[in-house]
Amino acid sequence: MAMGLKIDELGELVRQKRVRENLTLRTAASQCGLSAATLSRLENRSVQGVPDTETLAAVAKWLRVSVDRFLSMGEEEGGNTVERIHAHLRADRSLSKDAADALAELVRVAYKQFTQNR
Repeated sequence: MAMGLKIDELGELVRQKRVRENLTLRTAASQCGLSAATLSRLENRSVQGVPDTETLAAVAKWLRVSVDRFLSMGEEEGGNTVERIHAHLRADRSLSKDAADALAELVRVAYKQFTQNR
């Protein structure tokens, strides 16, 4: 099974954090330990190929998420429904992280129950 990188999700989370925290590209890049050009390419999804592991790890650490979030093991296009919903909930500025995580857990439990009964 081929491994892929969810570069769109990575770029979107970088953009959302920069906007949410009102950070310039240069400031965010400095916090990550990357160049502004590299962070810009990630945010704009204009990375040539796959970012190296150090870059991916630095951005994931800055976003406070696991690198695994951006890796896929040959999933169908669209990825995991529950994880995509969770990403949207976490991006919602009106929800705290705990509220977004709690709602995602509710969705996860309901999704599991309903998909088992198909």
